[in-house]
Amino acid sequence: MKWCQKCNDPIEDMTVTQCTKCGTGAFIHDPKYLKQSVSQILIPVPQLETQTETPTSTKTITQNITEKQISLEDIHELIAAQNRTTHSVRAFVRFLFIQLTTLTLVAFIWNLASVSVDPVACANSGKHCNPVGALQTLAVIIWIIGVVWSSISGWSELKKSEIPR
Repeated sequence: MKWCQKCNDPIEDMTVTQCTKCGTGAFIHDPKYLKQSVSQILIPVPQLETQTETPTSTKTITQNITEKQISLEDIHELIAAQNRTTHSVRAFVRFLFIQLTTLTLVAFIWNLASVSVDPVACANSGKHCNPVGALQTLAVIIWIIGVVWSSISGWSELKKSEIPR
């Protein structure tokens, strides 16, 4: 696309040698050299009334032509924003992964400790009524370590996603 240097009229056909609006032959091909002023652009808009016979009408729309080229600095900002997002997601996923892994291990050890209870023998003689206390204690210790570890891990990843000030 190119724009008329005199009236800023956009011209999509690259073979046109003169502006249809003002007749000048000077064009701007790079949008960064366009004036940032408001220009008039004619855009065909479908007719809303069905009683008229013309299928389309032309409506003048005031539009601010602003196009920006992407610079290397913009690309670095986009990469930094993507890295912040990645670390935020990693913080959440890492926290959940450690929590789920730890809780799975704790549930296995707790159930292993509970298997030692024999309900029939407990009802008849009062023996074998309590689960293995050492395994239950180990399960609680592993659970506490898992909560602390996952919290520290999640917060450290979350700090990596902070926006520098």
